[in-house]
Amino acid sequence: QRVYLYPTLIFKKGICVEKFVNEMKQSEFDEKIIRVSRLTDLIYRIQIGYIFLIATPVGIFLEMQENYEESMKPEIRKYLERIVEVSGSEIMDIPYAIAFEERWLDNLR
Repeated sequence: QRVYLYPTLIFKKGICVEKFVNEMKQSEFDEKIIRVSRLTDLIYRIQIGYIFLIATPVGIFLEMQENYEESMKPEIRKYLERIVEVSGSEIMDIPYAIAFEERWLDNLR
């Protein structure tokens, strides 16, 4: 199965993903259940409600799902902003990141 990832947050310095994931589990996300699965020692898949993210030492990537719609962008952005708070890391300004006008999800349906 092919998985498409969109870069959403790229950290200026690498993070300890395991520590980050543990902090995420303890954080509140509008009472959404956070599910975490470990893909490798350095890569985790995080599910917040119906949103899937891939956490790596260099950044957070949005895993594209068929059920995403453009109208979900504000909610996804809100979760990404919360992730920045939880991680305490500085992020780079890159295309698709929350600092820009996102283009992800624009061409769906």
